[in-house]
Amino acid sequence: MRRLTALVAACAAALFVPLLLPLLTHRVYTLDDLGSYNVPMRFVYAEALGRGDSILWTPSVFGGFSVFGESQLGMAHPWHLLLYRFLPLASAVNIEILASYVALFAGMLLLLKHAGLTVESRWFGAMVFTFSGYNLYHLIHVNIIGVVAHIPWVILTAHILATAENRQTRARAFAALALLFASQILVGQPQHVWLGLLTLVAMTLYVVWNNAPLAGLVYVGGALVTGILVAGIQILPMMDVVRASERAAWSSADSLSFSLAPIDIVQLWLPFAFHDRPTIETLSLHEFIIYNGAFCTTAMAWIGVRRRALERGRLVVLLLLFAAVAVLLALGKYVGLYTLMLEVPGMHWFRAPSRHLVLYHLSISVVAAIVFEDLLALVRRGPQIAWRRLWPLAIPALLSVATAIVLSRMSGWRGYQFSSLVESGPWVLVLLAVTLLFALTARGVRWALPLLVIVAAADQGYFGFQYVFSDPNQPLQTVAALAARAPVPPEAQPGDLLEAYQGYGLANVPVLRGFRVWPGYVGLSPRLTLPRQSRDLVTERVAGVKWRLTRYPIMEPVPDPAPRARLLTAARVSTNIPADVRRIDILNEALVAEPVEDLTGPPGSVRIIEDRPGRITVETTTSGRQLLALTERFDPGWQIAEDAIQGASAAHSSIRPLRVYGDFLGGVVDAGVHRVVFEFRPRSVEYGLILTGIGLLMVACVVPLAFWKRTEDLGALRN
Repeated sequence: MRRLTALVAACAAALFVPLLLPLLTHRVYTLDDLGSYNVPMRFVYAEALGRGDSILWTPSVFGGFSVFGESQLGMAHPWHLLLYRFLPLASAVNIEILASYVALFAGMLLLLKHAGLTVESRWFGAMVFTFSGYNLYHLIHVNIIGVVAHIPWVILTAHILATAENRQTRARAFAALALLFASQILVGQPQHVWLGLLTLVAMTLYVVWNNAPLAGLVYVGGALVTGILVAGIQILPMMDVVRASERAAWSSADSLSFSLAPIDIVQLWLPFAFHDRPTIETLSLHEFIIYNGAFCTTAMAWIGVRRRALERGRLVVLLLLFAAVAVLLALGKYVGLYTLMLEVPGMHWFRAPSRHLVLYHLSISVVAAIVFEDLLALVRRGPQIAWRRLWPLAIPALLSVATAIVLSRMSGWRGYQFSSLVESGPWVLVLLAVTLLFALTARGVRWALPLLVIVAAADQGYFGFQYVFSDPNQPLQTVAALAARAPVPPEAQPGDLLEAYQGYGLANVPVLRGFRVWPGYVGLSPRLTLPRQSRDLVTERVAGVKWRLTRYPIMEPVPDPAPRARLLTAARVSTNIPADVRRIDILNEALVAEPVEDLTGPPGSVRIIEDRPGRITVETTTSGRQLLALTERFDPGWQIAEDAIQGASAAHSSIRPLRVYGDFLGGVVDAGVHRVVFEFRPRSVEYGLILTGIGLLMVACVVPLAFWKRTEDLGALRN
């Protein structure tokens, strides 16, 4: 059935069109995190690369932030370095997104081929997972899709490595798995790397179940460890940022936030059971998507019809068990299973148990491919299935009809706003149509299966892309149009620090116009000593904020903000900085955590010579020993070097970085004229580079084995 393969390929190609649209029109999607985080922070990355600045640190958010260590931008990934160094921002963002979906589709295609599925079914399964509800609703999280795109490739190479029978194949698979796993880590979403590892565990169980040699699993473990070493350049700085973030002090309640509500299970047979949305949640809808198309829901009922005749029954059993476990984990606080996982070291740093739904979507997409293969076999070879044996197909359809009717009469119950029959009716009809097409295919009607492909693609495409295009402020915009939406006073100058506006997805958008924002929006928010909430005037003055919001989009100047750099001769030790900072003159007195002795003379003068990301150079002129305070946020990765210009005996020395006001950077300078250089150079980056070098060396040692034949093998070939 070459025509059927062509039809599936055409449907998949049509689903790629909305992903191509931004690239072809030189615009970007701006929904949610795309506009508020991903585009602005990738702008910071691209600007640093283009200007030759450090990519380790940015002053654009939180008064300074270890943006490299946060890992969300995947700044160490070679692919990202190329994209954002040589392409315009909009093109780079769009190609990054598009490439992830292409890689995801290709990986699923090869994985299903490796599993032995027919050409038509592997194309269908690749389409179903690539454009699943989870993956399209998470288009706003560029790094998540990038990590998920690696999962089929990692599983494929891990299975080849675990079952390889000769050294060459094993060496190739080892090197490929190590580099793929490193690439997955470098993309920058550790929670989904963990979810991919859970999939590897399921694959391991399947390999053991099929009596594969256990020695192969040792090779898989070795490749994963090598991949971790290769990704050391990202892992060690990320650990620094995590330890200094709010997540390090998270409670179990924080870690269990974004748990899937049990009532959301109705999405399986009625995706829009709730008024205008697929979930009871009013925020972060993308985190709670179970629906993966009416085909997948009906496919589970089809397994009931064909439970004794399905050729890949053992694989289907494992996939359904894995899908069930994924849903239980996604329920988070409502079921004890995920709570037990919080005992694993580091797990409490993650949130959103609902993200385990990606594993459900992956499993059920492979099940859909197997069911499609079974339907195709019936059409080709028969036999036809009697109508009375098709009764399990009616279960999802009846549930959909009954749920729609019951919920339409209960709107407002316990505060839930359920959909009316007019709103939920089209989705009921889709499920009924898919059920009918399943039945007709089972009865040997040849045109039913091609129509089923079209309906499945249209169903998934509309469900996912209607969310992508749901931004009321225009889903597709040029970068310039997005930047113009930022509330910026006309008197402000580029480089000024503005109070961030969190509404309308604009938190970091002023960054696109060269401004800095306080506090800003990042994934791993740093722990701050001073109050973080907006409209705290004292904190804003200490941070050097120049403009604060009165009401959107009106801003007013902040009275007497701290200058970028200043010299102080009064420093008080405080054990309660948030309270004490309100009792002092912040322009003339500092609060520190440890004594600073022998400060003398009237405050000297400071001249800023260089103010770039991760590097600040100032010239100080003082009559005595004084405290130099900046409005750049403190981090242990800062190093300070001092060059004496005149009035001091030492030509060059190092200054110990100090915390000033709990959150900001300072150091003590001696009398005279000095040039002081603040540079962000964390040790974790240096050690990470060493680990990466070791990992790459290990891969390089394995690569020759992939092409070198043993002497006895060559002799056998000659004979």
